[in-house]
Amino acid sequence: MKLGLPVLILIFSVVIHCSAHLNKQIQILGDYMARPTQDDERQRSHSMASTTAAEGHHPPMTPSTFVDNNRSQSQFYDMNAPWDGGSCYTPAPCTYMDSNIPLTSVQRDYTRRNIDISYTDGSGDKKWSSTDFPWTKELEVHNKRVFGNRSFRPNQREIINATMNGSDVFVLMPTGGGKSLTYQLPALIDEGITLVVCPLVSLIQDQIMHLSQANIPATYLSANLEWTEQQRILRDLMSPTSTCNYKLLYVTPEKIAKSDALLRQLEILYSRGYLSRIVIDEAHCVSQWGHDFRPDYQHLGLLKQKFPETPVLALTATATASVKEDVVQALGLANCVVFKQSFNRPNLRYVCQNILTYNFDCANHLSASFAGIL
Repeated sequence: MKLGLPVLILIFSVVIHCSAHLNKQIQILGDYMARPTQDDERQRSHSMASTTAAEGHHPPMTPSTFVDNNRSQSQFYDMNAPWDGGSCYTPAPCTYMDSNIPLTSVQRDYTRRNIDISYTDGSGDKKWSSTDFPWTKELEVHNKRVFGNRSFRPNQREIINATMNGSDVFVLMPTGGGKSLTYQLPALIDEGITLVVCPLVSLIQDQIMHLSQANIPATYLSANLEWTEQQRILRDLMSPTSTCNYKLLYVTPEKIAKSDALLRQLEILYSRGYLSRIVIDEAHCVSQWGHDFRPDYQHLGLLKQKFPETPVLALTATATASVKEDVVQALGLANCVVFKQSFNRPNLRYVCQNILTYNFDCANHLSASFAGIL
């Protein structure tokens, strides 16, 4: 079969086009193979961050992508004025590290040691329910204005007073009792940053969303963030002008265990007196007896060893006596104020019914309750 000239021209054009496309793909593949690996780039980023801090150079501040002051008000933030900073309180040390001093490598030598624990029952201590603390007025104002609460739930005021007073606190409170407020509200008043360790990224993102809607500056670090975004947040923490840029920093326990860059920034914050509080959410995960045990939670005792003057607040909704003891030991809370709240729900009723008569009684109850309807 003879091919006409137009067909031959078409075939020739297709061959040329495919050849050019193939050459382009080969060039792209060659460029890709010539690039350094992602690990090399990350290593250079770590080195750059360390060198930047050592030279005392601080990049310009950029607002967090998680804080949007133009967002509509949330259901718990019903006032027109956003949080304005207000006064600051912090029990953390107030020394300042000269930015010209070269940073040493991060020390992670940590061995869990059994310590003598001194427990204090905070629930029965009336001093923590006092309204004479220097921060009482601001607490009540922010609780109403920012969070929309007219009062505190049981033990909330007491826990806040204890942690703001510089005590290490262990809290056992049922789900829905208002544990988040016990560290989010103090974070508004403290001068520095509250570090929150939480095991679930989805829970972290939900918290960040609500805080952002309330115009509370907060951010988080986790492996699922873009590397450039993580580096930007770390640079923001490094800046000497970041005293109130973030009020809360959420991280996963794995981030604490594996990120030297994060630990280095925490050391800088602590030396400046800006690491106000360390919060361990879902603290039962620390215990080997806990049903949600996470190995990297075991390394969180390092935080108290490195930052002994920063108060720790451990929160959980589920812990037996042995789990509580294991958590407090693992975190190194030698002098610990404990708040325990009843898990009794007065709106729930429990009934024990003989299974042999259950079906008969249930049928009678339904027919009596819905007479004329069914």
